[in-house]
Amino acid sequence: KEPRTGAGGEAEVAGPCRIGISELSATTWFPRFVRRINEAYPRLELKPQVGLAKSLGRSVERGELDCAVVTGTIGSAALTWQTVAEVEFAWMASPARLRKGTLLDAQLLQRHPVIASTRDSGLTGAMHAWSAAHNAQAREIVSCNSLTAILGMTVAGVGISFLPSRYVAPLVARRLLVALRSDPPLPSLGYHFVWRRDDTRQLVAVMNTLVMEEADFRQPNPLWTP
Repeated sequence: KEPRTGAGGEAEVAGPCRIGISELSATTWFPRFVRRINEAYPRLELKPQVGLAKSLGRSVERGELDCAVVTGTIGSAALTWQTVAEVEFAWMASPARLRKGTLLDAQLLQRHPVIASTRDSGLTGAMHAWSAAHNAQAREIVSCNSLTAILGMTVAGVGISFLPSRYVAPLVARRLLVALRSDPPLPSLGYHFVWRRDDTRQLVAVMNTLVMEEADFRQPNPLWTP
């Protein structure tokens, strides 16, 4: 493909912008990001698509999305990326299933179902990599592609899950969830702004700059806070 280079100038930062985001982004920093875009670039029309990391990455590669914010490994030579944030994760459970601070090791992982997204999720890829590296395979995986549904099932005691610590802090404070310790500890996960390597439009450069400034995964879901 030929490089998609715009004519230059402010006129480029107008019209539709198709951006892929995860459910975590959609329910933390993205609403504030939309307000920032509307104020700074009123002629720019955001068209978000919420999905899983690998499918969003493929959409950027095919030109169906202009950019995306995803976690996990970027395996395509057609794409480039910049790391936006490192997000801390922890194993979580209902207090009816496990006590706060319980040490989750390979033996205990065999006794509790794990609620997780399918393989298109960057989070699930990281979880499987951690499990394989430390010989700590889950007994049973309950598949679900909605973060909200994973949280709901975890609160209900269906199983344990691998969740962003700051995001679920309000639910921990309300004693709907408890954080578990893990042996070995979980790594933090990088979230990346991704775009086509040959896409040199000002639109993408502006989106990259603003995402780097606004993306804050430490924010809890606004629906859970007063």
